[in-house]
Amino acid sequence: MSVRWRLLRQERPASGATNMATDAVLLRAQEWHPLPTLRLYRWREPAISLGYAQEPTGQLRLEACRAAGVELVRRPTGGGVVFHDRSMTFSWIAPVGVAGLPTENEELSGWIGGIVVDALSSLGVPAEVAGECRCPPPVLPDWCLFRPVRFDVIHQGRKIAGLAQRRLRFGILAQVYLLLRLPRPEVLLAAGGVQAAVAAASWSVGAAELSPRPLSVEAVEEALIDAFGKAIGSSPEGGPPRCRGDRADWPRSR
Repeated sequence: MSVRWRLLRQERPASGATNMATDAVLLRAQEWHPLPTLRLYRWREPAISLGYAQEPTGQLRLEACRAAGVELVRRPTGGGVVFHDRSMTFSWIAPVGVAGLPTENEELSGWIGGIVVDALSSLGVPAEVAGECRCPPPVLPDWCLFRPVRFDVIHQGRKIAGLAQRRLRFGILAQVYLLLRLPRPEVLLAAGGVQAAVAAASWSVGAAELSPRPLSVEAVEEALIDAFGKAIGSSPEGGPPRCRGDRADWPRSR
């Protein structure tokens, strides 16, 4: 299949609030400017994002997070607690009903999971798309980091990457986080105490820890762009347009 699509690659890290608002705007924009979009972006400081319907009470040590400088934001997608520290993030935003592109929830999750696996494989990182996973005991049941589920990207049962979705009548947003390394201990301890740090080591693993060579965010981004191009059957229009983080001077598509 060959489909028109766009690449947005953020030049500078942005705040969590800006990153989440940008994804929400790009999803809404599919109603009047439908164009499949891959957005690669980074976080200015360590952050934790919550699903749009999730309450932080009972899930996080809020005051400890604030004291540690961990930003708390709400995603426009569902799911549970996600850490954005020593990881990379991308979003796939597309109109509903584009011929040749998956839009049903499970089909889309499997498609994106396969793309992430292909990208990591090209870098020598062993990974697979999860089938039915055995879940850990519910120590922190709403923390995505500790609950590998179907269509996550895993290595020997430990989560490398996860996905959350939001569907509107006219478009769909998939937000994906990919661990390069486990979140720093001070971030995990602030958010959930010792049990969080122990659970992270048991149920998650960073791609850089599995790589046969040093692995950078830039290398993973390039591999993802290539893998998306192969899966879609075309290169992004006009090459890689760029944005400038919090300055919000997003390039217009053609």
